[in-house]
Amino acid sequence: MNKRELLTLTVSVLISLSIFAQKSELKTAEKAVKKKEYSLALATISQVESLIGAADAKAQAKYYYLKGISLYEDGAGTDVDAVIIAFNSLIKVEEESGSDKYTSEVEGINAAILEKVYSESSAAFELGQQNEDVVKYKEAAIGYEKMGIFSPKDTVYLYNSAVVFAIAKEYEKSNEMYKNLLDNKYTGIETRYTATSIVDGTTRVYSSSKAMANEVKLKISENPKTEVLESKYIPMIKGIASNYIALENNEKALEFLAKALEENPLDYNLIIEQGNVYYKMGNDAKFKEKLEEAIEINPTNSQLYYNVGIMSMNMDDVEGAERNFKKAIELKTDFSDAYNALGNLYLKELGPIQDEMNANGSDFKKYDEIKETKFLPVLREALPYIEKAYELKISDAIKIQLNSIYENLGMEKRIK
Repeated sequence: MNKRELLTLTVSVLISLSIFAQKSELKTAEKAVKKKEYSLALATISQVESLIGAADAKAQAKYYYLKGISLYEDGAGTDVDAVIIAFNSLIKVEEESGSDKYTSEVEGINAAILEKVYSESSAAFELGQQNEDVVKYKEAAIGYEKMGIFSPKDTVYLYNSAVVFAIAKEYEKSNEMYKNLLDNKYTGIETRYTATSIVDGTTRVYSSSKAMANEVKLKISENPKTEVLESKYIPMIKGIASNYIALENNEKALEFLAKALEENPLDYNLIIEQGNVYYKMGNDAKFKEKLEEAIEINPTNSQLYYNVGIMSMNMDDVEGAERNFKKAIELKTDFSDAYNALGNLYLKELGPIQDEMNANGSDFKKYDEIKETKFLPVLREALPYIEKAYELKISDAIKIQLNSIYENLGMEKRIK
């Protein structure tokens, strides 16, 4: 026997011994599991952990099954993440080998874990809403992420997690999850089957129309509904952009908003978001331009005209501001802020007039002439708009302003 033959024989013997060891340890672990001696089972299978990668599919599936069951401890186990990893590995191995021996056995455990994690996550989310508690929101987001990992086909949990991470102000984590979903071609488009439980009145979600129909037929549930959920692509892009805005990465925010607009060019809200980013960057002209673009798409939105009016006023475009405030009022006749803004637009003319009056303070005749021909007419022009603003929305600030105008006009009228 030459050296090469001897080496081949040695390797074969080592492989045989390795396979024998795996089978022996797994058999011992299996007996321990049956006796509910989970610590012993875990200690036993840990001895073959380094060898399991080279084992056949049947042995790998058994290994992950025993590990997951031992970690779960009939529901008493605390390391849910490790259970999730073990069972996911089991499911993957059996899917690839075409078997479902152990997968079918752990379905009940899967459901129990999902129910527990979902219940805890939902409770944390509700507490977050009640107390505006970002810690609880983060707890909920982590739970939803676990559900998405444990049940990879239910990708919506990962989407929910990304949304809630953003609410928890974990913006980078949220973006990481959104981008992973996009990379994996997740759209969120799916058909949802639901019915109302006759037992407790809760909404039950079914995996298929057949499953829903069966329960309705058996009179377990009623009011069956089938709905197609809309694509979440645009909300995900918006979410990423919003996160970048929160992270003060304005360039990245604009990049993703532009990407969203490529897919949905008539979404004026996206254009407004672009404008808001430019405003944060100190680019008022670009902000105004974006608002005007939004108006072209949605010409009946009074708020847009009002916002453009404010920007025009800030940029000393009096005609543009007046035109937009009046259009906002035309579209929404009870728009208090627009009436007030228009009145104050006219009052802005008082600045140089008061300077002129002050410059002629010692010339009483000239002073009175300027006041009568320039100052008071401006007050009279602004007054009805500010009165209307106060009529529509009572405000201490407007009340003080009105009483000052009444006094300057020599009117006895006052608001108490």
